[in-house]
Amino acid sequence: MKIAILDDEIYYCNKIEKLIHENKLLETCTIDKYTKPIDFINRTKHYDILFLDIDMPEIDGIALSKQLRFDNIIIIFITSIKDRMAEAFGINVAGYIFKNQLEEEINRVLKETFKLVRQNQKIKIITKKEMYYFNPMNVLYIEYLQKHVIVHLIDGKEDIGYVPLKEIFPLLPIQFIQVNKNQIINIDNVCKMKGNIITLNHTGEEIEVSRRKKEYVFELIMKVMERI
Repeated sequence: MKIAILDDEIYYCNKIEKLIHENKLLETCTIDKYTKPIDFINRTKHYDILFLDIDMPEIDGIALSKQLRFDNIIIIFITSIKDRMAEAFGINVAGYIFKNQLEEEINRVLKETFKLVRQNQKIKIITKKEMYYFNPMNVLYIEYLQKHVIVHLIDGKEDIGYVPLKEIFPLLPIQFIQVNKNQIINIDNVCKMKGNIITLNHTGEEIEVSRRKKEYVFELIMKVMERI
């Protein structure tokens, strides 16, 4: 999960960053902080979530959000001004938090935002010959087999050819975790975990988790269950 925070006051940037890292529902994320809107506008990175201050001296946060409406980024407004809330809406806006309620509200808003991020995400894999797009909800697991990457779907599978698994993993949404040397699973499609065996929804296939990753995988599955 890639998160950006844009607030002209570094105090609130740091505070939000701290609260995000303390969030028990979030397993991994990267956070970048911006205090100048122009630096965010000129960014080269893509973000899944943006915490956006409404009242900034250089540019109005709500006006900036309109520029971002086609950027596939989910916005959470942060503000101290209650009378601007009627304007805080849009196709990519998850909600808002008052700055004096950050501690109480951030977990709730993040939980709702995770669902929106997952609905918006697509998996894009580019090989030397083709480009593939997958809806993450349809992917059960990804497997490296005989030097080929196989994407196992609810309704079949797709051989995308030779691509090292280590190049695939960074392209995947947060619900995908590598459970052994050759397999990456979609936690959202896990039915149960017993010992070091994971059973998948839809097909009932069983995936073995390496002994070294067993505890880590179990903890992540529990966190995902808490988000549902």
